[in-house]
Amino acid sequence: MIRVTHGRKQVAAAMLATCAAYQVALGVYFIVWRPSLLPEDLRFMRASAAALQDAPGLAQWLQWVFAVMGGQMIAVGVLVLLVAARFNKPDEVSRADLVLLAAAAAVSVALMSAVNFAIGSDFRFLLLLPVVLWMSTLVLLSRHAAR
Repeated sequence: MIRVTHGRKQVAAAMLATCAAYQVALGVYFIVWRPSLLPEDLRFMRASAAALQDAPGLAQWLQWVFAVMGGQMIAVGVLVLLVAARFNKPDEVSRADLVLLAAAAAVSVALMSAVNFAIGSDFRFLLLLPVVLWMSTLVLLSRHAAR
């Protein structure tokens, strides 16, 4: 177990709650507002919107895929919020807590950021911000032991 001062845990909990809010907002964006294909998607595929009209079900299929992805993003956000609420309690933070939070960050925001760099997304640098926030939270929780 890692003992973290209560003040640092509150800051880390607030940072983690911000990560949770980001996940939920991103999920809502994917369900409600994300278009089937962004201009960067077409650039990556080296295709025009006109060329993809020959695949008549593509746009609707992508909307269903994004709805499922958005739901998963919201679920992650809700669970991260649960963890953030737990960190507001005076309990110790276990190494397992940190490992699981790091794993969640790796397969959610870090993977999304890496893929967006790989495809040359217009949003790639913006998508580094949640990675930095997650990592800062983990560092804050793991670095400072209580006196």
